Amino acid sequence: MTGVFQWKTPLSAFFLCRSCGSYFGHGVGLCQDGAAGYAARGSNYNNIITHYYINTSVSLANSTIVTGWKQEDDGSWYYYDSNGRMKTGWVQVSGQWYYMNSMGIMQTDWVQDGSDWYFLRADGSMKAGEWQDWPRGSQNWYYLKADGRMAYSCTLLINNLYYDFNSTGLCTTPNGYTR
Repeated sequence: MTGVFQWKTPLSAFFLCRSCGSYFGHGVGLCQDGAAGYAARGSNYNNIITHYYINTSVSLANSTIVTGWKQEDDGSWYYYDSNGRMKTGWVQVSGQWYYMNSMGIMQTDWVQDGSDWYFLRADGSMKAGEWQDWPRGSQNWYYLKADGRMAYSCTLLINNLYYDFNSTGLCTTPNGYTR
């Protein structure tokens, strides 16, 4: 770097812009925050890499794109679409719904999405149109409606019996009743 920039010690820490007197990053290689910003705006890996490493070409040599389910060494599950992009949020796979958190990790048990609660089985698939006791083995019953949302603050007709649910979703009439 000549002319505009002058290195300050330590060499790997910061560089100084003579025209404005400000210090910037480490001045070498890829900026993780910048790369994340480009990705969030839809740039692909090739555009990001070539932005930071000028006159560079990028190719995938003897590589395959990961698609579908992948389990990491720590036991966490991730789902990658047909283009190899890790999915977050709700994902439908083979007719089942799964919820991947903001880091892409498949979730289990109770998940809140907005103001609604959902229950995900041990395999991550969403329960729908089913009862769930919580904590497991207790006599506290919750109902997951056909769309998977937990019932709360309502009365539902399920298999010809009425059930009342309080504001936390707990069924207050677990034996049901007729009208």
